[in-house]
Amino acid sequence: MINVILAAGQSTRFKQSSKQQIDKDLMPFNGAPDGSLIRLVRQLDEIYKDAHNIVVINKNHPNKEQYIIDTGSEVTILKCDLDKNDNNSKTLGFVLSSIDINDDIQIFESDTFIKDKALFNFATNTRINSDDIIITSIGISPHLTSGGFIYLDNTQLILYIGERKSDSDLKLFGITRIPSQYVSGITSNLLNVIDSSEYFHAAIYEFISKRTTKIYDFGEHSCFSFNNVNELNDGKRIVKTNHLASLKMELIDLNRLVPIESVDNEKVQWLKRKIIKDNLWITPIITDIQSNLVMDGHHRYAAALELGLTKIPCLLASYKNVDCWSINTSFHINPEILYASCLQGFTYPWKTVKHDFDNISIKSININLDNLR
Repeated sequence: MINVILAAGQSTRFKQSSKQQIDKDLMPFNGAPDGSLIRLVRQLDEIYKDAHNIVVINKNHPNKEQYIIDTGSEVTILKCDLDKNDNNSKTLGFVLSSIDINDDIQIFESDTFIKDKALFNFATNTRINSDDIIITSIGISPHLTSGGFIYLDNTQLILYIGERKSDSDLKLFGITRIPSQYVSGITSNLLNVIDSSEYFHAAIYEFISKRTTKIYDFGEHSCFSFNNVNELNDGKRIVKTNHLASLKMELIDLNRLVPIESVDNEKVQWLKRKIIKDNLWITPIITDIQSNLVMDGHHRYAAALELGLTKIPCLLASYKNVDCWSINTSFHINPEILYASCLQGFTYPWKTVKHDFDNISIKSININLDNLR
């Protein structure tokens, strides 16, 4: 699988509505403290373990590149120089013509927010046929009256961009899956787009209308996308990111913490170098208050051990309120299994256990390393 995140846009409408000169996909909000793009980069790195993840950005946005690098995620960054009016038609054509395509493509728009469990369910859905083009939606979403919409006319999928035509039309969402056998034809279509302001969906509609296409409906309560401040606020309200729980933070002795997963040593060494350079601890790890199991932040925990720190900032969560599951099909995971295995010294392979922190507020901190030694 090749995952492509389209993040080269100018965010013109968002900047006008917010009166701020920040790209919409870097705008922090509850649930995405570093912006929707950085959240999405981390999600794809974690959930799609064997995929090639690509982010395409405008070459005039060096800060965005550094933010992506700072995630420590395995990702390829492509830089482009595109018309400011481009609605991802030229961007996507540039990406697809720049890489060798031997696998299916998933396209993600960087202004999408999706809950972890919803994305995991999509990634592992066995009903999705590898030969089908997949168009996604967020239900009817009646509060959204313009943009992209889809509906079925008998068995034919109809996609249109503009004002909503019917109250029953589904709102288009920013994830599209294209089987490998269609990529070259779609790439040609995209490269021949004359009006760059045309949405990329329109450029691939010829393929959508003539081939087997399915709609995957996430529903409006698990995800949203946004072009302006009002759409961002509506999305946060409906998905309920405005009511996240704040956890108590404590400095906890490292020798009290119990890891549940192994780590990637290259990522630990990269993180060590970053921590030493900053001389700050920026992101707390998350632990289970009942058992001191490390729920999130194993690479930071391993880096702290190698740095000789004696304590580490921890957000105190609880498995009574946090769901968990396995993203490794070799294991079944629940809190009882974690208690029984990890408290006896067993650690699962890296990228096995996934926790649902979508209802928890996780904010950056700045603690000098001298206070953790």
